[in-house]
Amino acid sequence: LFPQLEDLHLWGSDFRVEEEKEEEQKREEMLESKSIAAAAALHEGRPLAVKYLRLWNCQLSAAALRLWKPYLLSLKQLRSLNLSYNPLGDEEMKELAECLPHLSQLEDIDLSGCKIGNEGLRQLCDVLPQMFSLQKIYLGQNLIGCEGVEYLADALQAIQLQERNSRNGSEDGEKKEEEEEKAKSGKYQMREINLRD
Repeated sequence: LFPQLEDLHLWGSDFRVEEEKEEEQKREEMLESKSIAAAAALHEGRPLAVKYLRLWNCQLSAAALRLWKPYLLSLKQLRSLNLSYNPLGDEEMKELAECLPHLSQLEDIDLSGCKIGNEGLRQLCDVLPQMFSLQKIYLGQNLIGCEGVEYLADALQAIQLQERNSRNGSEDGEKKEEEEEKAKSGKYQMREINLRD
């Protein structure tokens, strides 16, 4: 349908799921039809060329992320992901963190104002060492405390250790094929982590 599409903006779309049972079901049906229709219209069974995905302030919930997950995983050329000002919280970060290592070209991710707490940041930090191309992360205006910053420091330390071991060729145990290929392709690209409010 749009084979040359590189930049997709869905700012302010409403993918919110209400709390009340009856309203929740109606909202989920609407969410499902809107999400699947939008993503399916773009996807059509072939890899997407989208490089910049901006879902700023779309009221994305865990349910919405689960629906978008297969399409997000198909974005092999994605370089920039903006999910800022969505109420992602810690539960939703688990869904997102499962996708991120598969986006091998991702250079920046904006999670500003997403109500992410320490546990949500831990989910992100667990996958950071697998994200070789990531250069910038924006995490301002979240609910991150000292514990979350410690998770981030530990993740950065793990990245440094992996790089050192890779350079020295002294990594313990057998490397997975994917890790070997990434190690050949270069170093981590991390340049900026922004926690400013």
